[in-house]
Amino acid sequence: MLILIPLPLFFASTVYGVHGLTAWVVIGILWCFCSAFTVVLYPLWESRVAIAQIACGVTKVRLFFGLPRHV
Repeated sequence: MLILIPLPLFFASTVYGVHGLTAWVVIGILWCFCSAFTVVLYPLWESRVAIAQIACGVTKVRLFFGLPRHV
């Protein structure tokens, strides 16, 4: 996917019209959002159970030591 979509658009030897440039920009923006989802959000989604366990452990430690919740 890294090579199939952006490189042919970049190396094309054509001058784009308004519609072609619009399509190129929209594809680029969609590519960025898909990349951001894959790199940032998907690993967080996969580790949601571990994050919940850690949050629960932190809450138990705060309650055990009597620390206020807003600290």
